[in-house]
Amino acid sequence: VNSGIGSGKYKAGDTVTITADTPESGKQFKEWTVVSGGVTLADSTDRTTSFSMPASDVEVVAVYEVIPVPKYNVTVTDGTGGGAYEAGATVTIIANTPESGKQFKEWTVVSGGVTLASTTNETTTFTMPGNAVEVTAVYEAIPVSKYNVTVADGTGSGAYEAGATVTITANPPESGKQFKEWTVVSGDVTLANATDRTT
Repeated sequence: VNSGIGSGKYKAGDTVTITADTPESGKQFKEWTVVSGGVTLADSTDRTTSFSMPASDVEVVAVYEVIPVPKYNVTVTDGTGGGAYEAGATVTIIANTPESGKQFKEWTVVSGGVTLASTTNETTTFTMPGNAVEVTAVYEAIPVSKYNVTVADGTGSGAYEAGATVTITANPPESGKQFKEWTVVSGDVTLANATDRTT
């Protein structure tokens, strides 16, 4: 018995029990290999197993393997970076390009309890825990820009989108005066009628 106990002399028909040695650090028992003797083991993957002794010499060897480092799944919805990672690895995730009219808003951690380096950056990272993680990229409609209109001595002030029709009305004139005209102070707009009180 190589790398195990159970070596000795046995009569044909005896039940021979063999046990693999304790694996060295970082390794684990994998299986028994029958080198010679043509015996059938009760369980070739059990550290302790047995076989019926034939009328010939037998040689068996315990085979060991490196203990695989466990990996855990990362699922990224609407982004890249999904896969299997070891605990402690730095995982980089990137949000997909938004569809027309939308922009990236933030990342949401669906499960896994990780802390992202940034929840508002399209590309971000986190340290892989010892469990599966699921994250989702969240998008939002691109807000339409609005610009301020300031009307002195009249109504119509407010914030408007480019292209909107803005109606302005001059305040009623004080006693002894009448409305003359509108003056564009800034903004380079053309009024429908600069001499109408409402335009």
